[in-house]
Amino acid sequence: MNDQELIINAVTDTSIDLLITHGVSSGEVKLNFIDGEIIAGYLEIKAQEKILLHEEVIESTGEQVIVESDEIDIIFPENVVEGRKTLKIESLLEPNPINLPLSVTGEAFSITLEDQHKFEGMLTIKYRMPPESFGEPSAAYFNEASSLWETLPSEVINGELLIYTNHLTDFFVFYWGEAIYSDDGY
Repeated sequence: MNDQELIINAVTDTSIDLLITHGVSSGEVKLNFIDGEIIAGYLEIKAQEKILLHEEVIESTGEQVIVESDEIDIIFPENVVEGRKTLKIESLLEPNPINLPLSVTGEAFSITLEDQHKFEGMLTIKYRMPPESFGEPSAAYFNEASSLWETLPSEVINGELLIYTNHLTDFFVFYWGEAIYSDDGY
């Protein structure tokens, strides 16, 4: 693994729980101690499985660009798309939001515009919420530097979750789940 450092959360007799940062590749795992090292096995990093939901070529015209798909629309403000590029919206299968509570459920998706990730203005992502949604939705993006999901400003208007961001990456629309209260209301 080219001496990449991983953060170990817990070690038991049968497993090692660790945080794998973005960019780590498959390879042999060695645990270094003051008095030596242990070869712990082979770590295989698998790419996140994705299903293509929408693909469209968009071009900068100097005006606002709106991309519409079945579940997700994206509104680019004026003059932020650079040239002619292919936009992809992909569903992420089995997201693992390690820094969110277990009661959280939701849907993750990736939005890419070739090599353009950051924008001068704010983009609006409109996510059409399924009718069977429960709880108040929130939105997060995957921070590749910390390998954690971080929340984004969002609001629900007319059955759509509007997410505001200045970059494209992996996103997670999640529901906190049903709150459980004690008999005294707390």
